[in-house]
Amino acid sequence: MKRSKTILFFSFIVLLFSFSSGADAATFSVTPSSFRDQTGSALDFVVLLDPRGVKNYTTKLVMNFPADLLAVKSFKLSDEWLPLNQPGYDLIDNNKGTLVKTAGFPKGTDKTVIFGVINFKVLKAGRDAITISENSLSYGVLGENILSGLPIKSEVIISEAKKTSVKKTQVKKPVEKIAEALVEEGDLIADEFEKKSPEEPTLFDIEIRQAPIEKENKFSLAIIVLSAIVFLSLAIYLIRKKSV
Repeated sequence: MKRSKTILFFSFIVLLFSFSSGADAATFSVTPSSFRDQTGSALDFVVLLDPRGVKNYTTKLVMNFPADLLAVKSFKLSDEWLPLNQPGYDLIDNNKGTLVKTAGFPKGTDKTVIFGVINFKVLKAGRDAITISENSLSYGVLGENILSGLPIKSEVIISEAKKTSVKKTQVKKPVEKIAEALVEEGDLIADEFEKKSPEEPTLFDIEIRQAPIEKENKFSLAIIVLSAIVFLSLAIYLIRKKSV
């Protein structure tokens, strides 16, 4: 009887731990945006860390982006973080479309904070995704990686904005006046006709939207189910034994 109660107690503890471990998982998120801009201009991609109530001390962001559509102009780490500028922890590669940034948060943070702002240059129209890779990390107080929900994809849609055509009304001059102008100004008139109007910059409609984060915690779910079965089985056993 005493042994059964001990098993029941430990099953209950494991069950509680499983629920808490499933909730205590940090994740990244990005700010969605939609705007219109022109070729060569920049867009800001804000990355946030959501600790979900558990203190995070050191975070490594590994991001992949479409190198044919976007190029990183700069990365600004939020002021609260201390950067780790070491090989393998700090990288911007516009040829391969890879960004790696690592930083520590003094005394840790359990509140949602901005990790950094990536400034992208728009190269051309297209549709692809910016991905926060599963190689990203965020360490807790015991040095364990508590980051979950990876990879995180944000769809990027860059499309050429429709140009509004403006009709120009031409005023025809009498033949006599044109002839007089040609005689008076000579080659200057020819030069004016050869001049081309400056090309208008190409405008783009840009939209960024993050896909829903998949909550994958299969191991914790298995422990929860198993613990619940053991707990209920022992509870039923003890109730029946007591009634006999």
